[in-house]
Amino acid sequence: RDRELPVEVVELVPDVSQTFWVNLIGRGYPTPIRDFRWCTDRMKVRPGMEFLKQNPEIFGEPPIVHFLLGTRFDESISRQRTMQTHTKLGTDIHNHGIIPTAGVIRPIENWTTDDVWDYLLRDEWGAGGLNPFQNINQKLAIMYRDAASGECPVIHDPTKQTCAGSRFGCWTCTVVEVDSSLREMIDTGGSRYDSEKLTLLADFRDRLKEERNITKNRVQGRNRRGTILV
Repeated sequence: RDRELPVEVVELVPDVSQTFWVNLIGRGYPTPIRDFRWCTDRMKVRPGMEFLKQNPEIFGEPPIVHFLLGTRFDESISRQRTMQTHTKLGTDIHNHGIIPTAGVIRPIENWTTDDVWDYLLRDEWGAGGLNPFQNINQKLAIMYRDAASGECPVIHDPTKQTCAGSRFGCWTCTVVEVDSSLREMIDTGGSRYDSEKLTLLADFRDRLKEERNITKNRVQGRNRRGTILV
């Protein structure tokens, strides 16, 4: 609004029947794992797909749409492989993994983590314009530092800013074995955070993960090959 840009922001949320707690507690789903990451489909992909289907006058049928993503090859080996799979050589618009008529634009795909922090903490953006988010980004950098064992000091020289060791996702995420970032924030955050509250969240997340592996709580079933799963 401040810059009078012709942009409309629409916040998408999953249907109540597909939310995390409804599936976890209501339906008894196991907490997500790498090979069964049901949360991504139900809470992220489906709301977007439904929005496209409900607005054919905007996006067409089938929908023609471009996704602007901040994915980078430097993030991880798995992210690099996924991006390479969908890379379309000779163009800046790459293939989308789910929607055949959609394209993906990755403007910072070749940036390193240091490049990201360099940009976020600059005094100026663009042609002499001040960075309106510099103070907010400094606080963000402090949080990332605390989540990386305090090993990346937040300084005003962005060329020396490194917080590569910390990553954030959903606080309930059980895809990772240990939520290292949250635990490090508890240990190194000092008075900046409510450590008691964060500890309760971290312990609860760990209990969710442990419940998944209790055999008596699991429903017996078969996989596609007919093998009985317990």
